[in-house]
Amino acid sequence: MPLLARPTAKPAPRRARVRAPAPPVALAGAHAQMRVGDTLVEALPDGALWIASAHTLVVSDVHFEKGSAYARGGQMLPPYDTRAALKQLTALVDALAPARVVSLGDSF
Repeated sequence: MPLLARPTAKPAPRRARVRAPAPPVALAGAHAQMRVGDTLVEALPDGALWIASAHTLVVSDVHFEKGSAYARGGQMLPPYDTRAALKQLTALVDALAPARVVSLGDSF
């Protein structure tokens, strides 16, 4: 054995496999469900957010009278925005019966 032999390296200790946490989002039919803290929220295909445990419907970008406002400025958009938005919002309220509806804004 040579005097200047290199010391042999010790094998690295084996690391325990850590299981990755469950993904934060799951698809449930047409809805995407996610946990925010301990609360389960659902992103609805209508563009709203439903928080069942709080009986709360969250909406934004409703754009009431956007077509009318743009028409006054000379830019033509279909004039049915308010009626369609109210019809869609009414359908969601009828289906879910929320205790509250929270509008995040951009209602125009």
